[in-house]
Amino acid sequence: MSVTAIEELSPYAPHYAELDGARVHYVDEGSGPPLLLLHGNPTWSFLYRDVIAGLRDRFRCIAPDHPGFGLSRPVPAGYGFTPAEHARVLERLVLELDLRDVTMMVQDWGGPIGFAVATRHPDRFAAFVIANTWAWPKTDLPTQQAVMDAYRAPFPTPESRRPVAVFPREILHSVDFLAEVERGLPALRDRRALLVWPTKDVAFRERERRRWESLFPDHRTTLLEGAGHYVQEDAADEIVAAIRGWAPR
Repeated sequence: MSVTAIEELSPYAPHYAELDGARVHYVDEGSGPPLLLLHGNPTWSFLYRDVIAGLRDRFRCIAPDHPGFGLSRPVPAGYGFTPAEHARVLERLVLELDLRDVTMMVQDWGGPIGFAVATRHPDRFAAFVIANTWAWPKTDLPTQQAVMDAYRAPFPTPESRRPVAVFPREILHSVDFLAEVERGLPALRDRRALLVWPTKDVAFRERERRRWESLFPDHRTTLLEGAGHYVQEDAADEIVAAIRGWAPR
C-alpha cells in the first residue's frame, strides 16, 4: 500500500520530521500538556485515532510511527528496525519537538522503546499511562512464544514481515537493550502512573501488571474487561475515561 493510500486512512493531518535519515510521521492534534502515544508491532499511530479524538481537548496528542511502520517511510539504508534504533529515533523526535512535562502512553513494544527514552531524559516526563507491555528482559518462554505467535499471525510469509518480523526475535536478541531500560526505571519511580490493563491479552497478564504496580507506587489501575491485545481498538472509550478521570486539570 502506498504512503498516499495510508494517509487517506488516518483522520488526522500528517506531520513529518527528518531524523537521522528517517522520515518520521507523527500525529499532532489538540492543545495542552503533551500526551505521547506509542504503538507496538505490527501497528502504527492509526491505532490511537479514537483515543486522540477523546483527549485532544485536554492534551496535545502526539502519536509517531516507528520507522518502517505506518507513514514513516522511507527508512535510511542499513536501518535494522531494532527497538534500540527505534528508541534513538524517538529520542530525537522528543528533543526536536522539545517536549516537556510529558505524559507517555505505551503498549506492546511501545513500552521498552518509550521507557528507553524516558529513562534517558527523566526531567521531560511527568506521568505514564501503561497498557499491556513490559520494559525488562523476558525470561518466561511461554509468554515469549505467545507474543511471537501473536505478532506473526497477520503476516504469513517472510516477505510480508519486513519490518515487523524483527520485533519478535528481538524479544530474545535485545536482552542488553532491555536490561539497560530496566536499570533506568527506578529514576522514574516517583512519577504518577495509570495502568489500563486488558483482561484477555494472551501475552501480557497479571504477572506483568503487578510488576508495573510495584515499580510505580503512585499508581491507579483500571482493568479493561474483555479487552485483548489491541486495547486501543477494544476499549478506547474506557481508556479515554480513565485518563480524563486520572489526569490533573
